[in-house]
Amino acid sequence: MSSIKLKHSGGNAVSIAAPASNPTADRTVTLPSTDTDGVIATKDSSNSLQSVSGVSGSAFSNRNLFINGDMYWWERGTSGTTSGNYVCDRFWGAGTGITFARNDDAPDGFRFSSKLTYNSNDLSIGQPIELIGTGVQGRLVAGQKCTLSFYAKVDSGTEVVNSVINFRNGKFSSTNSISFTAIGSANNTITTSWARYTTTFTIPTCNSNNIMAATEVAGIGKTMYLTGFQLEIGDTATDFEHLPIGYTLGLCKRYFQKAGSRHYGMVEGTTQFRMQIPLEPPMRVAPTCSVRSGTIFNTRYQGDTNITNPTLNAITSRKRDIWTGVTTTNRVAGTPIYGRSQQGDNGDFIACNAEL
Repeated sequence: MSSIKLKHSGGNAVSIAAPASNPTADRTVTLPSTDTDGVIATKDSSNSLQSVSGVSGSAFSNRNLFINGDMYWWERGTSGTTSGNYVCDRFWGAGTGITFARNDDAPDGFRFSSKLTYNSNDLSIGQPIELIGTGVQGRLVAGQKCTLSFYAKVDSGTEVVNSVINFRNGKFSSTNSISFTAIGSANNTITTSWARYTTTFTIPTCNSNNIMAATEVAGIGKTMYLTGFQLEIGDTATDFEHLPIGYTLGLCKRYFQKAGSRHYGMVEGTTQFRMQIPLEPPMRVAPTCSVRSGTIFNTRYQGDTNITNPTLNAITSRKRDIWTGVTTTNRVAGTPIYGRSQQGDNGDFIACNAEL
């Protein structure tokens, strides 16, 4: 086997070698015509090296426009039965009689799936992908292609489902809704074995009032398991992009997070703990806040104080923090308080919702 050796001034070398077995004919590799340093290259059908800017027309990293596409995070809880609500982080489920729950049955490489239990009406599942500005498409460039892929299975038989993407003003709003055009059929027939399903779309021009690309799988008429959602630029579904779970949790918290264990403030009057609660990372908009059922307000006030299912009053929320009070009795005005964080998850007594 012959080779060309490029020797470094320090003594070591890099070799360009012929293949171990004799090729069936002479082969030529032509260097790229672009005079650029540090170019990653691959050959085309003429054996000419070409610059590579991404994978199948998409990016090398952060290809997936879905957040939590592997269904790993369930910060609201692991099941829900209200149509239209978010359950798995960033994913809503809809349909009369729906049960939307986390399940351990998942394809190789995944920890969880979402199980949608069918009752008597068709179900759907989706995620609104936030645009980078109102009426601003960002990576979803009009006229280009994008490809939706997901893994799914049903309990029995087969089921035909429909993949849909629309630019919208709200996740279920038809006002100014602009449809993506499927290339070929947008229907997929789901079987009882895990498989990956794909649909490629042509991206339209959004309306100036649109804030999202509302993506969903609809027409689910049987109990179904789904995971591995990916939406990427280009006409090819690349391998699912697994991201570090901590990184994904940070992305989810822009839209929903639990808070309250970290706080600082003082007693106002004798019947109110008044406090500032930080939100990290900052949320998409000032969140709507509510008390999480069964949680505990744990603060340091002349020793530990615990109040189960506390009552909030006079809430002012901002993207970065909450200013609120918790009702109490017989306290000493002006006494400082601070969060003790001794209750684990239950100590984050406030649910902060900034979803689309």
